[in-house]
Amino acid sequence: MLALSVPLVVTLIPTFELLGKYRLLNSVLGISLVYAAFMTPTIALIMRSVFAAVPREMLEAAKIDGCGEFAALVRVVLPLSRGGFISVPLLGIIFVWSEVQFAVVLLTRPQNRTLAAGLLSFQGQFVSNQGAFFAGLVIATFPIVILFLIFQRYVTRGITLGALK
Repeated sequence: MLALSVPLVVTLIPTFELLGKYRLLNSVLGISLVYAAFMTPTIALIMRSVFAAVPREMLEAAKIDGCGEFAALVRVVLPLSRGGFISVPLLGIIFVWSEVQFAVVLLTRPQNRTLAAGLLSFQGQFVSNQGAFFAGLVIATFPIVILFLIFQRYVTRGITLGALK
């Protein structure tokens, strides 16, 4: 919870210095490690709440039916947690796809920029190509909307499976 309370902008300079020390600036590995490190607290919080929502009654019923700990995990907990397992990567993709601050600072070569950072090249100090910029925004938004529409039913089904009456 403490890691979630720290704004990402505050960690920008220490992250830049750390990646520079290990020669990971302008590399896919460096930016991937940064994104993974900053998504880990969110993933842990979401998955903890998903696993905590699994009803104890269902686990007890599985044990009465003869399931051991591992079998209860595979046959009860994992199917009920499908929504969490689908929503966590979806949230991670949305975060990485739309993140600009780290990409602009840590990826200075134009060929290494992410899509969101590359869209900033349509904006200059005195001139901007707004038509191309907004067309790029629509194109950049399209894959995320498609992914969400594809996986929305799995997320909703996973959330409602854990409900007890």
